[in-house]
Amino acid sequence: MTGHYPYPVFLNLSGRLCVVVGGGKVALRKINDLLEAGAHVTVVAETPDKLIEEYAARKEIKLFKRLFKPEDIENTFLVFAATDDNLVNIEIAEIAGKSGALVNAVDNPQHSNFFSGAVVKRGPLRIAVSTSGLSPSVASGIRRELEEHYSESFADFLITAGKM
Repeated sequence: MTGHYPYPVFLNLSGRLCVVVGGGKVALRKINDLLEAGAHVTVVAETPDKLIEEYAARKEIKLFKRLFKPEDIENTFLVFAATDDNLVNIEIAEIAGKSGALVNAVDNPQHSNFFSGAVVKRGPLRIAVSTSGLSPSVASGIRRELEEHYSESFADFLITAGKM
């Protein structure tokens, strides 16, 4: 990506329909982040992780245990294509992109219209680090350094400062 770099933004996903296609560890991380953001999450996965099934049993998400169908992403705001099959992820990304949804094909930025950075989370504080997709491992290293600098107790400080 030369000359043009992604525009950093934080999305308000509260009450928005978001779909995760895939049921492994990467999908689970995306699901956790979406739930934390208040999104309405639907997951499509043939063999979902046990924790994903537990979310569905508690009605925290909708789960369809089957292959992806294009209608799974109708009227969807945001889609993560997080299967273990790169070609399937590309197909999902193309369908989602045509529908106008924000779409991220995991590990495939050229087929995504957004990607997530490495994020430091301390209560309400969010610091996102991006290398514009060039080196996620470098972004993760920077995130770890920031996590050391901003300890968990920083959330308490921020909450107190916000009340002043």
